[in-house]
Amino acid sequence: MEFISGIVWRNLNKATFDTLNNRSPGQYDIRLGSADYSAFFDGLPRENATNIGGFSLTVPLTSFPTADTGASTPLVVRYMGNDSSRRDWNIPSQRSATAYSLWRPDRRLPDAPSDKSFLVLLKTYSGKYYGRLILARELDYLPEDLKDLLLSNERGCRMLATASPQALDLYLTLLREYNVLLYGPPGTGKTFLMQEVKRLFERDGALWTFQDTLEYGSSEAPMISAVDPTQAGHSRTIWTTIHQSYSYEEFILGVTTASDSHTLLKITPRPGILLELTEFARQPGCRSLLLADEINRGNVSRLFGEFITCMEPDKRLDEDGGETPTTVSVRLPYLQEGEVLPVPAPGTPLVFHNPMRMPKHVYTLASMNSVDSSTNPLDSALGRRFFRYEVRPDAALLSAHLGVSAGDRRFTPGAVASDPVAIKRL
Repeated sequence: MEFISGIVWRNLNKATFDTLNNRSPGQYDIRLGSADYSAFFDGLPRENATNIGGFSLTVPLTSFPTADTGASTPLVVRYMGNDSSRRDWNIPSQRSATAYSLWRPDRRLPDAPSDKSFLVLLKTYSGKYYGRLILARELDYLPEDLKDLLLSNERGCRMLATASPQALDLYLTLLREYNVLLYGPPGTGKTFLMQEVKRLFERDGALWTFQDTLEYGSSEAPMISAVDPTQAGHSRTIWTTIHQSYSYEEFILGVTTASDSHTLLKITPRPGILLELTEFARQPGCRSLLLADEINRGNVSRLFGEFITCMEPDKRLDEDGGETPTTVSVRLPYLQEGEVLPVPAPGTPLVFHNPMRMPKHVYTLASMNSVDSSTNPLDSALGRRFFRYEVRPDAALLSAHLGVSAGDRRFTPGAVASDPVAIKRL
């Protein structure tokens, strides 16, 4: 399955329509304008450099996973140059016989110009490029945020949050499993992966993907579909690094002294970070993510407390906030039955009601060092509630970085383990 990391679009105005139908009296180029398209085409070699900073790119378009015969023809894109008076990007030589195959009059091109039909180029997280024509009648089948983006301007470029294929896979695993534990030795990029997932989670809008069942020319099958469980971009994340002094009171619910009290000493309940995320996700269209680095460095049973039970997906509320036959209700300490507690949140403060029922879209991504002998193993009751996502060293990547053949004896596990001097030489 391919997921989209960027999109370039140009509506089918009269000039573009006439170009593709051999009716243009001038040059047969499709004008993309002076927006910054460099990130979209990043990684492609620049060709035919000019003395005013211009160049051209050959975009290797890939066929869709359907009957797009001939749709893998390379497409040339040209930049006029920083010293050019226009600084425009364009797609040259788009006559009916030389245009990209899916834009030609004998394929999907409509009979008349339309400011609601769009030529699009798509870039995926795996680095592939696709070209397509989205017709006006197909807009209503697209995700709302993509439809709004296309209609917001006649042409443009939008890059989504970038991520490695492994981070994207981890993100999709998190959406499916709700609680994921990154597990592996040090130096394998667990913290970096968590940062990538955090950016994906916080990005504005849903994740877009190709529709596998796309039939060529069918308006009933959208070209792109959304796969996030929530369409809204109302996401909140909190990053914390677990350590031995972390307590239940900081994580779930504690007590503190009230600084505005007129009495000698007034103790008041205080919500922890996980309770803040829970209440944020209780709002319609919202979701939250806890990123817990080095989770096995703390007393995790004490940290999560009652949440060990209600963090299981089947023990939560449903999508609409209603109870299911398996929803668990837990009463937290320091508060009486039915007592409410203000909870900090972006914008208007929220209110927690005791007892607590876990909303659907609260996610936890934790990391654990698999070879750290200074920490205790993860509590089994909590551990079985996490989906384990193992991250292993990539010997091929390391050998390429060090300039050492993967078959070199010095690079074998036995040699590294038994010969510290060889490590120094590497």
